[in-house]
Amino acid sequence: MTERTTNPLTERLGIIYGKPDSADPVAFIAAYAKITNKYADSELEAAAERILKTRKVRSWPTVGECVAALEDHRAERYRPAVVSKHPEWSQEAEASADKAIDSDIGRQAAQQGWLLGLHNHFRRMYAAKTPGRLPTSHETVKLMKDAKYVQQCADGAVAMGHQHEALLKYARSMRAKESELGRKVVR
Repeated sequence: MTERTTNPLTERLGIIYGKPDSADPVAFIAAYAKITNKYADSELEAAAERILKTRKVRSWPTVGECVAALEDHRAERYRPAVVSKHPEWSQEAEASADKAIDSDIGRQAAQQGWLLGLHNHFRRMYAAKTPGRLPTSHETVKLMKDAKYVQQCADGAVAMGHQHEALLKYARSMRAKESELGRKVVR
């Protein structure tokens, strides 16, 4: 099967923004299509609509803007199903956890490397209708132990079987998320 050189997103952008400002407009559009073809046509159409509604300049968006619009659409589309089964993933739970980690215990967790676990604890407590409940001493020890294990995984010090590369990437993404949260609490 040959790869499409255009798709509903690139076609819609072409109608609105015209030919891209490129020495080779056909190759330019084909490059956009190659990166975005993994998405369903309905997602491509929704992303085009999103871009057209939000873009403030009359020129082609970057590929990164297109992918962001696609991922935003996908997140909005699937989030309600996930949240209905897992309320700890709601935006409200996330906001409650963000507020709760902006505290002495959050700063301590950031310094000691277990902030992501604490954030997840606060999300679960929000979903359990006990927002802001601090972890017990037993829960704190477990959060710290789990964080140490994730760090060892991220460092490649743990053999993770045939899924090693995928799990290594996941562990590193968890550490990156923790760093992002740390910037919210460390002042």
